[in-house]
Amino acid sequence: MFRYEGVNWEGRQWRTAASITRLGHQVEEIRPGTWPNDGTVASEAHDRANPTSDHRPDSYGTVRAIDVTEPSPGWADRVTEVLRGSRDPRIRYVIHDRHIFSPVSEWEWRMYHGENPHTSHFHLSVVSDSRAELDYAWTLTEPEDDTMLPLKLGDGTGDRIAKRSDVAAVQGLLNIAGKTVAGYVPLLSDGRYGPKTADAVLAVLGTEGSDVGGNEYAALIRAVARAEAPPASGITAEQIVSIVEAAPWRLTSS
Repeated sequence: MFRYEGVNWEGRQWRTAASITRLGHQVEEIRPGTWPNDGTVASEAHDRANPTSDHRPDSYGTVRAIDVTEPSPGWADRVTEVLRGSRDPRIRYVIHDRHIFSPVSEWEWRMYHGENPHTSHFHLSVVSDSRAELDYAWTLTEPEDDTMLPLKLGDGTGDRIAKRSDVAAVQGLLNIAGKTVAGYVPLLSDGRYGPKTADAVLAVLGTEGSDVGGNEYAALIRAVARAEAPPASGITAEQIVSIVEAAPWRLTSS
């Protein structure tokens, strides 16, 4: 359960912005219970370490941030990816698992180099203007059907379309090819091309001796071709190339 109002360690009255309150209530519905890394208002230690954090009440006593604990592996990956896809105008930024996205980055994930990697939870901050008080529901889940998803090219050249099932097939292929890669972390085949999938692509490409440049797609196909078994879906090499090219992280480690 989240706290939405009260008195902080300094004795100041505070409340969460309406959009944060709404998000907290929605999370409580889909992930009930008490979780160790849930939080809204900052503690004294947090305030002293991060005096400009959105967890600290602003001059109006408003807290504009929330931390949400991940209850099971992959849960926060899915929720943050849905939030990223929603392009909700109330979002200032979202941090999870050493990555961050915001409207400033055109909603693309970038590496996050802060002291706290946010591996056990995700952080969401809302904007500091009146949009923070807009009290409408957040988009936190997607339909379970095989919706065609638009994937924005990282170089800004246009949009492509991929099915979640096709992206899941690529993730399965990466797991097969990654068996011979030292330190490879198996992916959930959830059909969402997020930062972990992009890292897996880079890891597999590394076994091919390829830099992230003009030969990355051919290198990926070579790695997959050496896999122990063909994908059950029968996805073709051309489809793999198309999906990887369409990924919003564009095979980047920056």
